[in-house]
This record gives sequence, structure tokens and C-alpha cells, in this order.
Amino acid sequence: GCGIFVPAEDTGLLIKAIVQFSEMSVDERTLMGQKGKDYLINNLSYESLCKPYYKKLDSIINKKLQVA
Repeated sequence: GCGIFVPAEDTGLLIKAIVQFSEMSVDERTLMGQKGKDYLINNLSYESLCKPYYKKLDSIINKKLQVA
């Protein structure tokens, strides 16, 4: 995995997550951090987040041009 998900305001799960991190080796935490960074770059970059919106806008524009 590339991290631990904790819902907002769930202090019990946040404490469990912190304990999990504290029990991991440095290598495990480093690997998880690298996986998280890779996920961020591949899935949450501005380009990857905007791509679906650009496609949708392009589709709308093309439909309007076809109607006109």
C-alpha cells in the first residue's frame, strides 16, 4: 500500500495508524512513502486531474459546433 486512510475526525483510527507507522521498519516506511509519491504523480497531478475535464469540455464544444 501507499498509505493508510483515516476518515476525518476519526481519532481512534488516527491513533491506530500512528501506532502502525511506529511499528514499521524504516525500510517499510520508506517504501510506503515512495509508493505514495508514485501514486500522487501518476494519479493526482494537475495534468491527470484535469484530463477528464478537458475531455468533457472538448466533447461539449464539439457537440455545440455540430449543432450550429
